[in-house]
Amino acid sequence: MPTSPRAASFSTEWEQNLKIVQSYLVKAQERATRYAEQNLRSAQYQAGDKVMVRTPGRNLFAKRTHDPRLLQRYIGPFSIERRIEKSTYQLNTPAWWKIHPVFHVSRLRSFQKYMERHSESHLTTPRGTDLLANKSLTNHHHPVGKAPRTSPTQ
Repeated sequence: MPTSPRAASFSTEWEQNLKIVQSYLVKAQERATRYAEQNLRSAQYQAGDKVMVRTPGRNLFAKRTHDPRLLQRYIGPFSIERRIEKSTYQLNTPAWWKIHPVFHVSRLRSFQKYMERHSESHLTTPRGTDLLANKSLTNHHHPVGKAPRTSPTQ
């Protein structure tokens, strides 16, 4: 405890200001949390649900000759094997896939919602999965091989 009256008043004023600043910090933190939660999507998936996975910056299944801006951002569909935490899921990935099968919910999209926005021609499934056997997921409208080359004078 301070011995002089001036030191005592300074100390009490300091403690009052500290409480005021702490209350402002709590209010600011609550406000920031409220605004941050407005943009969060709380997707909940169950075991067996089909999801698409957002690929990393480099696409694992593309040739290096392709322009990365033209590659698919999502691949799949994959089925969810189990829920690990509130926001992490383990997917049923192919055995040859050298990526850890656990993904954060921010990298997943519901397969049904994805198909509502995109046509079947946008569906990219990694080779070797059992989903390739499903004929409804493949697009047979594109010709096989190269188109005949035409010259500008024709």
